Amino acid sequence: MSGPTHKTINIKDRPVARESNAAPLPSSGSVLAATAQGAKYLIFLQFFSRILTFGMNQLVLRYTSPEVFGIATVQLELLMITVLFLSREGFRNTLQRIGGSPLAKPAMSGSGQVHDGTPEGDVQRVINLAYIPLPLGSSLAFLAACLYPRPSGLAPPYFTLSISIYCISTVIELLSEPCFALAQYRTQFTIRAKSEAAAVLGRCLATFGVTLMATKLDHPVGALPFAVGQLTYAILLLGTYLLSTSLPPSALLPRPINRPGGGYFFYRPTLNLAATMTAQGVFKHVLTEGDRMLIAWLSTEYDQGVYALAVNYGSLLARILFQPIEESSRNLFGHLLGTSKITDDKDKEKDAAAARDQAKSMLLTTLRLYSLLSLLLLTLGSSYAPIALRLLIGRRWSSSSSSAGDVLAAYCYYLPLMSINGIFEAFVASTATPGQLRTQSKWMVLFSALFVGSGWVFMRTLDMGAEGLVWANCVNLFGRIIWAFRYINIYFSRDGVDWREGVPSKGLLTAGVVVAAMARESARRWVGGEFGDLRHLGLGVVLGVGLLVCVIVSERGFLRQVGSTIRRR
Repeated sequence: MSGPTHKTINIKDRPVARESNAAPLPSSGSVLAATAQGAKYLIFLQFFSRILTFGMNQLVLRYTSPEVFGIATVQLELLMITVLFLSREGFRNTLQRIGGSPLAKPAMSGSGQVHDGTPEGDVQRVINLAYIPLPLGSSLAFLAACLYPRPSGLAPPYFTLSISIYCISTVIELLSEPCFALAQYRTQFTIRAKSEAAAVLGRCLATFGVTLMATKLDHPVGALPFAVGQLTYAILLLGTYLLSTSLPPSALLPRPINRPGGGYFFYRPTLNLAATMTAQGVFKHVLTEGDRMLIAWLSTEYDQGVYALAVNYGSLLARILFQPIEESSRNLFGHLLGTSKITDDKDKEKDAAAARDQAKSMLLTTLRLYSLLSLLLLTLGSSYAPIALRLLIGRRWSSSSSSAGDVLAAYCYYLPLMSINGIFEAFVASTATPGQLRTQSKWMVLFSALFVGSGWVFMRTLDMGAEGLVWANCVNLFGRIIWAFRYINIYFSRDGVDWREGVPSKGLLTAGVVVAAMARESARRWVGGEFGDLRHLGLGVVLGVGLLVCVIVSERGFLRQVGSTIRRR
């Protein structure tokens, strides 16, 4: 049963207002403090998980062929991510737009009565909505287990069993959604950090343990170690969440919310927004994971393994830094702007304007930090990525027509676009109205077609293999950035946005161009010759230190301001 639709002020380019009898929102200062603290925890979590996974992959790659690595990290992981994304991402984005409080608690009274408009009622809405992904994901997982196509040739060992374990793991992971939603609502990022860190550690140990055991027994097991690792992850994630919330299981169950005239389980405007975001998520998922879809369709298992390896290394920075900042920013934008609206009340309008200014400042500060990191990536990354990868894993992963080093070099151009698109779309997801989200979904159809078309051209027509897939992703992200850039300018049309605050100085950009030219010439002249790699790496150290000094000197005021803000939070 759905709740009534409360009367709200319908303002163009502003989301639906929170109902007036709901619990008061925390101040923007406390929200920013919690968000900054949360970003620290999430960055630590991503650093821990990515470094641990990186180390585990280094060990597993010694015992795993590129074909098996490609099946596990491209095909089966794509299957799992697709089920999870389509079933829960829209609901997660919606719940982040609901203002929360660290003091909010679910109802734990013996009668179990929850009333509309109370803090307990607001928490119960979050818990109720977080249960919807479970039946959705369970249905998708069952269909995937039954309909997933088997290889036309000789199937890897335990292929069907591996698929089944991945699907079961997905359902178990979805059981933890109410705990995740409650922790996010209460801005308890430590709970998420502890739970996911324990789960990642268990996954790495289980994956490597099964791989090592199979190697010692000389018994090929295909992708089964990765499946067992994912099952371990899901079980530990659920168990740690339940222990960390310090609440009885009954407090996390769905229950009706009472109001005069009857009760309801789901608040209709929130449910409608979640449905809109879930529908939009289909297109976003195609754009986000379309690279795996295309390479699974157009490439061999060997090239899939090479691509997966390059992405595993290339995404370290994105997972450790970009993703936590994007998630924390989405949470901040949702709290600050999800309830701001134009009003005749001067005090309320003053607060709303202050919230918009704070959000704009956060957006530009993050964009400038990303620009500084991107400058280092663009100038040195593409010239030194292939040799760094060769030193780490040797030459046997570079024998295909599209080597892992070339893919990783192209990925250095993709990462800056990924970072900018991430923060832009975090803003859009937190502030857009359902109508604007539907408009974005229509554009997503065009971007999906553009991605598939460019992927076909780069991979098949130009025969660029996995490297061409990275460039197709760049084309896709560039289109999405343009759309989000236009939306942000319209959103801040009353105040305006000075985008110069989000980019480095002209002098620093000039220094970056010079460093990039020198690094590229060094790679052309020295790589491959006697002692050439050593000379190339030596020059890279000198260029990197020099550019870093330029960044510190040129941006010292900005960096000092960011550091001061972090220390205050």
